Amino acid sequence: EFRRVLFRSQSIITIPPYQDGIKVCKLSEKDIDAMYAICISNPYYFACMKSKPTKASLKEDLTALPMGKSMQDKYFLGFYHQEELLGFLDAIVGYPNEDCLYIGWFMIHKKYQGTMFAQTLMKTLLHQCFSAKYARLGCIKGNVVAEKFWTKLGFHFTKEEMDMGKYQVRMMETSLL
Repeated sequence: EFRRVLFRSQSIITIPPYQDGIKVCKLSEKDIDAMYAICISNPYYFACMKSKPTKASLKEDLTALPMGKSMQDKYFLGFYHQEELLGFLDAIVGYPNEDCLYIGWFMIHKKYQGTMFAQTLMKTLLHQCFSAKYARLGCIKGNVVAEKFWTKLGFHFTKEEMDMGKYQVRMMETSLL
């Protein structure tokens, strides 16, 4: 049987160099300011999307769901070291099918990029915290930083592309078996 998530509403995971642990918890409206700070630290991502982050859009993202899914399937997680939000992940379990973990958004504060932290964190999440046969995500076409990041983690492009209006998305997948 497909096991949803292997951690509780708040867990501690050890990711170098944070040997005292990273607190993983579901984010809520009280975290919007910290999430916004992470977003504005990543202007390249938003340039690729041809948009700008807003606190209102972040509030909407906390509860946005694809058709047929419920909040039980959504994990909008924050990664805290002490009191600082280092990054966040928006994931849907069992979408588009029961065997899949769909990554809607993963963002780390700019000052922690290029340190291997994000790769180590994502590897830990994919292989220890979530239980799925494969993971899937949409990568903004032309976002070479994201393409390189996800490729290093074993993701490959499928033949699927989607027109999101202001930008194009290329689908990527990786096996978790």
